[in-house]
Amino acid sequence: MAGNGVPYCRPAGIASEVIMISNMKAVCVTAVFVAAAVLTFAMIARPDANERDRRNHLGHFKKVDGISISSGGGQLTFTGCGHRDFPGCTIYRYDLKENALYRYVHENKLMQVMGAQYWSDSRQFLLVTVPRTEDGKQVLEQMQVAIMNPDGTGLKQLTAGEGIKAAYMLSPDGRTLVYASGKRRTEGKTVASHFDYYARDLATGTETQITDLAFYEISTPYFTPDGKNIVFNYGSPLKLPGTNDDRADKAFREDYEKKYRWNNIIRYPVDGSGINSLPEPWFVHGTGSRDPIVTKDGSVWFEGTTGGIKYYRRYPNGEVVQNTNEELAVGRTRYPFRIAIDPTARWMAILYEDLENGKGRSIGIFDILNRKCIPITFHATATNITVH
Repeated sequence: MAGNGVPYCRPAGIASEVIMISNMKAVCVTAVFVAAAVLTFAMIARPDANERDRRNHLGHFKKVDGISISSGGGQLTFTGCGHRDFPGCTIYRYDLKENALYRYVHENKLMQVMGAQYWSDSRQFLLVTVPRTEDGKQVLEQMQVAIMNPDGTGLKQLTAGEGIKAAYMLSPDGRTLVYASGKRRTEGKTVASHFDYYARDLATGTETQITDLAFYEISTPYFTPDGKNIVFNYGSPLKLPGTNDDRADKAFREDYEKKYRWNNIIRYPVDGSGINSLPEPWFVHGTGSRDPIVTKDGSVWFEGTTGGIKYYRRYPNGEVVQNTNEELAVGRTRYPFRIAIDPTARWMAILYEDLENGKGRSIGIFDILNRKCIPITFHATATNITVH
């Protein structure tokens, strides 16, 4: 139970991508990691369409997750499943100026696109492509990270080879892709685990392994402004560097997190020079820290890990400022399920979990400069855009 009386329930899985599985089961956990990109198991199924529409503007969907906001705050993306006129899962984009909702549908009916992620000042966004079998099952081992123009053109695959790929981000200069690669699980509540981060030079295709810790869970890796390091949530190491011991026991993970007072934000060099290092907090915050987002000015936005849902901004000089729940329109009947910050640190997009009159989700935009929250409402109809 969070400090404000709201049940603190988040989906188990990988933060940064949204891979929505049709046979999901609801799982309530007290500590998982957000971003992006998430293997989600706690989605909201709602009954009658008219009833849904009265409750919240995302009631047109059966499942919604993942949120990203473009530089300048003019575009929002999320992954939606079971829209009233499109039963599958795909990427949606909302244009705030046009007040228009767009749906991306791959020209190949057996290919799914998910997990849109804006980067730097570019209008393009990152995503993952997931092949499906004729009966609709996702072939996760053939996931690839790609990039696309907002009009659906220019789809370009950025990764190669088999493996579950998640939690991705481009460097500020667009030359290096960092992503996490993991292994499929045959048991347990998460689809995959044992994640490590890799840097891929997009010009040469050369890959460098950044970590060797087989993380149980991971988050979107954000580059520091100089492009030399990535910052992320470490999500429990399952092994020691250079070994294959796979310490998957729960006690080992919990002891490691408690060691640093639940400060889970770490920084590793992109060139792989820290691969033999054990994770240590980049900084220590009194109520803990997790789920970092780094903006162009070097600020780190994060959530505290204890004492209820609270969001903070840590400036490059070490000063920490809290965005209060009152400012973010959080209360006993709603709380942030996902947040995203635009690269200019001017706008925050919030995907809320609403508990009043039954569970649902809604979106708000927080004006960081004026410290004011603006609700977003869009039409039920989405315009299709072909991905090619």
